[in-house]
Amino acid sequence: MKLFKSLILTLVITLIFTTSQIFCQDTVKQETIKLVPSGDVVGLNIELKQPYVYQRLSEDEKDLEYGDIILSVKYKLKKAKSIDKINEIMKLKNQEIIVELSREGKNYTQKMTTDQLRMYVLKESVSGIGTITATNESGEFVGISHSIKMANRAIEFNKCEVFETSYVQEIKSYKDRVGSLIANITDKKIGSVYSMGEYGVKGKYDNFKYSKKKSLEIAEPKKGKAYIYIVKRQLQMN
Repeated sequence: MKLFKSLILTLVITLIFTTSQIFCQDTVKQETIKLVPSGDVVGLNIELKQPYVYQRLSEDEKDLEYGDIILSVKYKLKKAKSIDKINEIMKLKNQEIIVELSREGKNYTQKMTTDQLRMYVLKESVSGIGTITATNESGEFVGISHSIKMANRAIEFNKCEVFETSYVQEIKSYKDRVGSLIANITDKKIGSVYSMGEYGVKGKYDNFKYSKKKSLEIAEPKKGKAYIYIVKRQLQMN
């Protein structure tokens, strides 16, 4: 599942009002903010608040679909929400249950049995890659226009860690086909994402070396000429 529409060429527009909002939301009089444009490809490992349907083990079972978010499983007076509690109910033999789920942004309830539910693999974590748009002096970064959703619903997460990538391959765009990136994610943690929204993600590097020479000032939006800066990242293989 694609978590981002990643581009090897990251466009950094000097008059991005959204970026200015992200770093200056609580400032009445905005100071001059400079950001270091990036384009770095990173790996993400997201620990979700609710499990989701990762795989169907039987073609005969069609009550649940891939990507369905499991909000709860009810058995008699018990209501399980965590994957550990749900697994306890799944062990019961042929018991009637009610599954509350989210699909395409809408909530549903589905009556089924524990035997049927065991025909699905549930997971509570998901991984993928994305690109960093820009980073400020404190090491806080943004990924503009990179929203992360599952089943057309914003992800609710407990933790999202950012990892370094060691190999990046570009899949070029064609007619009716959006390009993408394939990357090898290492086990070297370099930061965390603490916020996800419609306009992108926000996070912070564990260690970041700020470069004044590479930084660009965020301009106040106004009518006039706009300049687009393209950050080229050479494909890497380590």
